[in-house]
Amino acid sequence: MSNLPEFVTHIACYLRRSREDLEAERRGENTLLVQRQFMVNEVLPRFGTHCEVYEEVASGDTIKDRPVFQQLMADLELGMYQAIAVKDLTRLGRGSYGDMGLVYDFIRDKRIFIITAASVLDPENPDDLRNIRFSMFLSREEYEAIVYRLVQGKYVKAQHLGQWVAGSVPYGYRYDRQVKKLVPDDCAKVVSHIFELFVHENRSTAAISTHLRKMGIPSPAGKTYWNPQTIRRLLQNPAYKGTLAYKRTKRQKSDGKVVVRPKEEQIIVDHAHLPVVSEAVWELAQQKIKRHRPKTPVQLTPTELAGVITCGTCRRKMVRQTSTRHYRRKDGETSVYQREFLACPACGHWVGYRAVEQQLIAVLNHLSALPLDGLEKWLRERASRSIATKNGQSATLTDAMRRKSTIQRRLEKAREFLLDGTLTKEEFELTRNKHQRELRDLEDEIKVLQDLKSRLEKEWNVDVQRVLVSGRTLALAYRNLLGTEQKNLLLHSVFEEVELLFRGKSGRHNRFDLNVSLAYENLV
Repeated sequence: MSNLPEFVTHIACYLRRSREDLEAERRGENTLLVQRQFMVNEVLPRFGTHCEVYEEVASGDTIKDRPVFQQLMADLELGMYQAIAVKDLTRLGRGSYGDMGLVYDFIRDKRIFIITAASVLDPENPDDLRNIRFSMFLSREEYEAIVYRLVQGKYVKAQHLGQWVAGSVPYGYRYDRQVKKLVPDDCAKVVSHIFELFVHENRSTAAISTHLRKMGIPSPAGKTYWNPQTIRRLLQNPAYKGTLAYKRTKRQKSDGKVVVRPKEEQIIVDHAHLPVVSEAVWELAQQKIKRHRPKTPVQLTPTELAGVITCGTCRRKMVRQTSTRHYRRKDGETSVYQREFLACPACGHWVGYRAVEQQLIAVLNHLSALPLDGLEKWLRERASRSIATKNGQSATLTDAMRRKSTIQRRLEKAREFLLDGTLTKEEFELTRNKHQRELRDLEDEIKVLQDLKSRLEKEWNVDVQRVLVSGRTLALAYRNLLGTEQKNLLLHSVFEEVELLFRGKSGRHNRFDLNVSLAYENLV
């Protein structure tokens, strides 16, 4: 016989795996299916009301990690249901006390009845409310005890047995389930090659990225392009010298920030597994990383002459280089002077950067008769195209977001494979860690693209207006542009090719000539 009030006409049945179900799933049981059958066949028929099942596939300890529960809360807010049916109260969650407080207040304020296998709890009944609070408190304490035992077990495995418990398996290794340690795989030779390039050949992470791409070696995420930050993190990973480093950082629950733990709390086990590089090589890499830490932010946009000037000797593109000079004045003060050069990296010729720019402006002055009707249209079309990243790769924000959605779908599919037994828990964790690593890299890329897009759009709007107001000639239009990228694009639109012809011997040249070819079609 139902002991629910007559106004309770719709019930939401919420299914979620608990930690106790994990052992049963390892034996091949489908715990969610068993839970569904029990609730639908044993519990809900007693009440004879309409019921909708909400099944949490991707279960987590917090509300933000349980999308189905979030949807259930939204439906309850709309008044679609007046009661929640669960196997036991722990299924509503035993995460943080903040989450439990939100659930408790919501149930009490909305008077949402809770149906379990043993009882029906009414939020307006003080005894039932006390029972709910007591159950939530006990479930939280039980959760803390389980986490403590799991963490302590990992400490023992890491510190005394040298077993790998430090999360995702580094690139170049595989996880051996029998000994529970890392073993080098076929990609280990790539890692060794990266250390060789960085330490002994003195190549930067950007240069290594280009080298690996040309060699056709895919990144850990399976892409053709290696992010220099990925290479930098690889070089700093102590796992490659055979060291297991555990509990180095922790995430603060208050703000979610990752902070470094005190050294006495960290677990460092040397010679825990076979190394990929020697300890001496790894230490040399760390010293070089510290010495070459960038002091200024990486420039994300091209300079004015980027890709415009071709060396007249070897026909390669010339690049901008800088040097800083310190001079001591007569009064004892030190002045700093930065010099800019346009250099050919192949044959060693170089000239003053601004001298070449002034020559091009003089050429633009002679082109005052060319119409500017097509300039505004060209500038605005260019602003909407793909944005160049700091490593010279072309990528769009839309493409990055699409790749993020694809990875998230793959992660969701992996969770489904875990539940139906296609993947073991260890295989799922390896897959999940790989996808989470890819998502972290994508989030960094998306943030850079979003910030760059916002800044460039602002610059474009300002620059186009300045050109339209006062840009009566190409030279004036060039001077009125504020951003270096816009100036660079204007030069590319005017000149098909600019060849720099040197005078004199190799090295620095004070005298040079420019042989220009115009691209008229871009301006009309």
